[in-house]
Amino acid sequence: MARPKRILIKTKRASDRSKLSQAALALFTWSCLAVCAQAAQPVDPFDLSLEQLTTMEVRGVSKSVERELDAPAAVTVVTGDDIRAFGWRTLADVLNAAPGFFTYGDRAFNYVGVRGFAPVESYNSRVLLLIDGFPSNETIYQQALIGNEMNFDLDLVDRIEIIPGPSSSVYGTNAFLGVINVILKNPSQVNSGAKAWVGSGAERGVSARFSATAGEDTRYLLQVTDSGMQGLDVTFAPQAGMPEGGRVSGTDGTDVARAFGKIISGNLRVNLGFSERRQGAGFGLYGDVIGDPRSWVRDGTSFADIHFDGIADSTTDYVLRASLAEYRNDEDIVDSYPNVPGFPPVVPGFLTAVGDWIDTEATATHHFSANNRLVFGTEVRRNLREDMTFANDVQGTFLRVSDAETHAALYAQNDMDWSTQWATSIGLRDDADTGQPNRLSPRLALIWKPAGDQVVKLLSGSAFRDPGFFEKRFEQLPLNLPNTDLRSERVQTLDLEYQAQLSERSNISVTAFRYHAFDLINNVVLDSAGTLQYQNIDTARARGIDLAFDSLVLPTLRGRLSMEYVSTVDADGNWAQNSPRWTGRLGIDQTLPANWHLGAEGLFEGTRQNVDGTTLPAVFVGDLSLSTNQHSGRPDFTVGIYNLFNRTYAQPVDGWPVASVNQPARTWRATVGYTF
Repeated sequence: MARPKRILIKTKRASDRSKLSQAALALFTWSCLAVCAQAAQPVDPFDLSLEQLTTMEVRGVSKSVERELDAPAAVTVVTGDDIRAFGWRTLADVLNAAPGFFTYGDRAFNYVGVRGFAPVESYNSRVLLLIDGFPSNETIYQQALIGNEMNFDLDLVDRIEIIPGPSSSVYGTNAFLGVINVILKNPSQVNSGAKAWVGSGAERGVSARFSATAGEDTRYLLQVTDSGMQGLDVTFAPQAGMPEGGRVSGTDGTDVARAFGKIISGNLRVNLGFSERRQGAGFGLYGDVIGDPRSWVRDGTSFADIHFDGIADSTTDYVLRASLAEYRNDEDIVDSYPNVPGFPPVVPGFLTAVGDWIDTEATATHHFSANNRLVFGTEVRRNLREDMTFANDVQGTFLRVSDAETHAALYAQNDMDWSTQWATSIGLRDDADTGQPNRLSPRLALIWKPAGDQVVKLLSGSAFRDPGFFEKRFEQLPLNLPNTDLRSERVQTLDLEYQAQLSERSNISVTAFRYHAFDLINNVVLDSAGTLQYQNIDTARARGIDLAFDSLVLPTLRGRLSMEYVSTVDADGNWAQNSPRWTGRLGIDQTLPANWHLGAEGLFEGTRQNVDGTTLPAVFVGDLSLSTNQHSGRPDFTVGIYNLFNRTYAQPVDGWPVASVNQPARTWRATVGYTF
């Protein structure tokens, strides 16, 4: 077939002298900033001291409030102030800065890897995303939406609890390698206001929020957002399938609309959310023809979540929650079918997928004593509708499948302080649903506190992920076969964590971990004709160590450093795909005169194996953000520069005409807001 015209690109790495010059410039700049900040009137940039951070309460680990030091998991807490200081634009940006996590993307979706495990195009189905306790992974692909398709705005975030490790003992499926618990601000924390922004790729956006009181104990919040961009150039390094590399323009434009409302009246909370994104995809996404602007993807979500906190008596409190949600995915596809009998080289098609579900849950916490508590509950989820229709110009409507499933679970966790130094946590969940045998998911924790500012946690757990509707039911003969006999994936883990407050200004945590994941679902080539089917075929084993250090270097300067080494291998003992052995992050938040902040971070990812067996080189990417504090009655400003040093680097893709796609070059965004 005639291939789309490409403009060849040539990329060149910065020389060692250039890298040294950049490092020297950065060091000089930070020195000047520190001097200027000390000369200014000191302003504490942090709502929480490091000591308070070590005693911070979290809810996402056990579905009950507890001190982070007492929780049977390692937890990273990111606040709304952190998000603003570093200029993060999506949840993927937040996760990429968290110890043990890293993100990668195909220019349409962002995906998250946890502790070296990141199968390409895995739809984020092995992490669970909670929004104010609502499990938001949709039912078709089981996606956790973390890119610009996510269904909330980051400026609504109060804090995010990022929890690596298995949590099926509390949450069931999808809590396979981690839980992301997003806690949104209450109406009392938000004033009415508006903001507008512009950026690279002709990006533009507006957002308005309204917060008010109705009666003595009722407050409500409404925020609406509309944004879009014409798009950026998508470039490809020379590789098999494109030996001279290439560039396409005008194929990845984006339009996003969101609306979110929250009502709190006494102990009752109601969240309402809507989002829709239309994303251009004419750059090879999922095998589409590169350079054809007819390809696009639309994702839409809507949900209603009702949450009630109650007190049964002086020793027992409870939470009741019910949610109704829908996910819709529409795709205009321009597929390439080289050398497929009966197919022309290019075939336009259309895919529609819709999932509706309702989730109900009751959780209670009973305190037998000050040192002994029991968290127990039940959850029932009904997938009301799982529909998928796929048609193209050759086969007509060749796929029309529907399904409905019911999931039910019981869970309990006992937390016991045996002394001032020793504690245990024992949890178990039993899941049963349509088409799968019961799954038991245990979690055990032994916690030792040798001193008040130190804790050692030995954690062991097992988790599972049920096969998704798409994996079981997708069919396109003769290319793809369904498989309704898929089993649940399983993982077993063992962690040893040490956390200590080194001084009033600094703390450190070190976590050694290992895990064994088996019955992993992957798309398998069945024959010489290239027929594909999802099967339980893969295994992964990993060992690694995380290090995180947080310090208030000066009254106006805070630094965060994290590093991770992990060795992940497949069933044959070979280096797993898309698993960098080394990752590192350095973040600095500097308060400047006149209540300005400068946030900078550097992200390092080591070499990784690509899907075609080649090795993608290591990369260091820097971001910079300058912002003012938000105050009622006056404007505030944020300017962010991303990929500051304009690195050219690629990340892997699967099922494309190529094996990797370059990530965006240097981009920027400028925002002005006003709070009433």
